[in-house]
Amino acid sequence: MRQLIEKSSQILLVHHWDADGIASAAIIAESHENAKNYCPPIGLFKVNKTVLDEIERRISGKEDLILILDWNIPFEDAEKIERKFRVKVALIDHHHKDTTPPKPAYYNPVAYGESEVSYPSTTWTIMKALGRQLDLKVLLGVFGDLEEQATKLKIYHEEIKPYMDEKKYTIEDLISAAKRLNACGRTGDRKLVEKSVWKLINHNDDLKSILKDEEWRRTQATIEEELSKIIIDRREAFFGNIIVKKFSSPYNITSEVARKLAKLNPKSIIVVLNQSEKLAEAEIYVRRGSMLNVKLTQIINKLRKAGLEAGGKEAVFGVKVAHSKVEEALKLILSMLMEELNIG
Repeated sequence: MRQLIEKSSQILLVHHWDADGIASAAIIAESHENAKNYCPPIGLFKVNKTVLDEIERRISGKEDLILILDWNIPFEDAEKIERKFRVKVALIDHHHKDTTPPKPAYYNPVAYGESEVSYPSTTWTIMKALGRQLDLKVLLGVFGDLEEQATKLKIYHEEIKPYMDEKKYTIEDLISAAKRLNACGRTGDRKLVEKSVWKLINHNDDLKSILKDEEWRRTQATIEEELSKIIIDRREAFFGNIIVKKFSSPYNITSEVARKLAKLNPKSIIVVLNQSEKLAEAEIYVRRGSMLNVKLTQIINKLRKAGLEAGGKEAVFGVKVAHSKVEEALKLILSMLMEELNIG
């Protein structure tokens, strides 16, 4: 993977819209003068005609590599891009897969059986794959995905904490900076997501400068206001220690609602459903509380076999489903969770 990237003269970076995806793209772009970036439709985890058409408009014909970062699409969808444009496609990721990657151009140690705690973000995976030194962009990916949970990792005590002490970074500042990057995608503004890759490079690993960025501050404030409204509304359903929260929001905040509720309920499984008709598909997001050890990967595999578009990791997973079939999908997810937790 390292040689493939280093030898490429022009790269199109296709990346996820969260802090990990933005920081991952920035890591690659800052060392490649001819790199361009593209953010797929927010909330979409498959390659459809829209994606293919948009990529076609982005590429100049001189690219020799399309690099997919932190965008958890099926392996065959990446190959679809490769066949369409006859350009080498590689993928770097850290999400759970129920099958191993078909060829070396897919760099995801977790898919080969490595522990998720050893590869907590795509930025960390890139660092290991390319033999880079730990830096702020890598940390923004880690804290963007895990927030305070990052402090429970073995690598936090062995590698991250000593580096933070050296740079005088605080956990609070790193999480705040990562939240500002995460907020870009949650607004649904793809142009801001793409722009943020280059802004992050221009901030030159200056954490204080990132925190002072007014555009990112305003974006986060918008998302936090929406989240507060949803969390304050305490209408939830309970099935044993499974908590179901339904709401409607035009923003891509399903995962963040689940994260906040999981913090408030560490012994519970949180199931969040965003039914906004402004979203192309309904979003279901499941997150386990920090005091539960149940692995959700088995349920991800079962949902995929049932034909649902599901993806995630041991502690979380998301499902996209047509609005007309959302209650059917929710019922299936709940039955699987109740079976896993032995809830009668």
